[in-house]
Amino acid sequence: MKRLLFVLLCLIQPALATTRYVRNGAGSSGCSNAGTNYNQTNDNCSGGGTSTIYTSIDNALAANTTVAGDILDIRTGNYAYTISSSTRTIPQGTTWANAPIIRAHTGETVTIRRVGLFTQNVKFLIFENLTIDNNFSDDEAVYLNQVTNIRFTGCTITRARRQGVLLPHAGDDFNQFINCNIHTNGTILGQDHGLYISGSNNLVSNCLVHDNLGYGIHNWNGFTGESSNNNTFRNNK
Repeated sequence: MKRLLFVLLCLIQPALATTRYVRNGAGSSGCSNAGTNYNQTNDNCSGGGTSTIYTSIDNALAANTTVAGDILDIRTGNYAYTISSSTRTIPQGTTWANAPIIRAHTGETVTIRRVGLFTQNVKFLIFENLTIDNNFSDDEAVYLNQVTNIRFTGCTITRARRQGVLLPHAGDDFNQFINCNIHTNGTILGQDHGLYISGSNNLVSNCLVHDNLGYGIHNWNGFTGESSNNNTFRNNK
């Protein structure tokens, strides 16, 4: 009976999250793409490591190994990369409890160009402590269209030539921006803002929103038959 109870308990335990790593130019640490001998403490593959590492964010997403509950931990660097649902399958969860996390390694600065989620109905995904600097195209730094339950926490969103963040339509709902620094976005006066939100039930909390060309936060939906309701903006500066 005790053995049966033990087996049942094992079966109902949630799977442990797997952390995989990305290092720009991992070869300089003796690591090959998708190598499984990475030592994150010593930041090399010379011995004693058991973690998987990828040589670019694109390689990590292309491998499609990050699933619900997992963490993709990116080591320091400027990756000149757009995380886009039009080019790669984006990991997602089913609740916040098992939302995958794409994050900067603790204490390190990781810069990417853009996050554009708009073709896969992505939901329950967390971006953590990234710098999203899109001073390279005429797009927004963060574009969420028909996706829900995406969280940005501790991120810097900056230098977009249009909106810093754009949620353009009804249905762009239940997304969260927490403890972010959203600044220096926009090139067209009266059109470009820090955040332009047209969906509902979104949250912007404890963010620094400053030095954007237009409004800090513009909550508006002018499309026929659409509306924007129940968004929460609190403790922002």
